[in-house]
Amino acid sequence: MCDLEFIFSKKRLEHYQSINEHFENLKLISKIIPKIAILEIYLRNALDYEISLDNQEWIKTSGNPFLLAKINEIKDKENLEHHQILSRLSLGAVAGLIREYKVQNKIFNLKTFDFRKYSSSNRNFFIYENTKQGFDNIDKVNIILNLLHTLRNRTCHFENLLKINKVDNKLYPRISTKEKGTNIGLMPENIEYFLDDLICLINKDLLDYFTRG
Repeated sequence: MCDLEFIFSKKRLEHYQSINEHFENLKLISKIIPKIAILEIYLRNALDYEISLDNQEWIKTSGNPFLLAKINEIKDKENLEHHQILSRLSLGAVAGLIREYKVQNKIFNLKTFDFRKYSSSNRNFFIYENTKQGFDNIDKVNIILNLLHTLRNRTCHFENLLKINKVDNKLYPRISTKEKGTNIGLMPENIEYFLDDLICLINKDLLDYFTRG
């Protein structure tokens, strides 16, 4: 029988305070992966819907350099249909295309979204010429896309989502992004709340599926 150090590797376990923390992290991952999946599927389909209003074959006819570069990474792209290419685009590519085509306001309405819910270090504003300026909806969507992309990648690589940064005796999230010079992040205990809040913006009834026996 293999011991735990052999199974997980000594190097990996060094990133955890204990083996129990490792399993607590896996439990969190098991809870949030389906929710991340819902959001990734939504973003992909919402992007496609908005751009298809003007051109249903936008993927194959687009001259957008960013999209063309992503398509060129796909094997057998010439033999794939529109929906097949779309399904092969990574979350990072989808997030990038949402920005490229400037459809953030069509994807989410984050007017009342409060980033302070997810870390006490977060702010809902940035500083411009020594003046506080509130994030507009496009800023907020960009923040959401970056956080979701980072969270998705770390989750799918089974990284330690429970780790936090400590600076001058203050605690800060490791899962974070910067928008207009302002850091926004997710503390571990608020990751699932963050995903739930986003899902509720799409369709709050979706969360019922996670509570059914």
